Amino acid sequence: MLDEDRVLNGLSLLVLGVLAAGVVGWMLFIGRHPGYGGAEDCRAAYRRAHTSADSAIVDARVPVVGRSKELTVLTCGVLRRSGEVR
Repeated sequence: MLDEDRVLNGLSLLVLGVLAAGVVGWMLFIGRHPGYGGAEDCRAAYRRAHTSADSAIVDARVPVVGRSKELTVLTCGVLRRSGEVR
């Protein structure tokens, strides 16, 4: 019985460690790619833009990113100039 408890405890710790590593990896990825999620929204808007006036409107647009507590506001124009959107 004692060995089974140790195995379950060890397995629980392993699963917890893998989940923690996954969360940390995801947070690092999002931190390196701030436009992730919003870049596709901007690409679609630029594809629909037919004139330079349309592109200027898209440049000022703030993409939908899904994180409501953004510290900085990234517009589609900033993402385009940084190379995230082409």
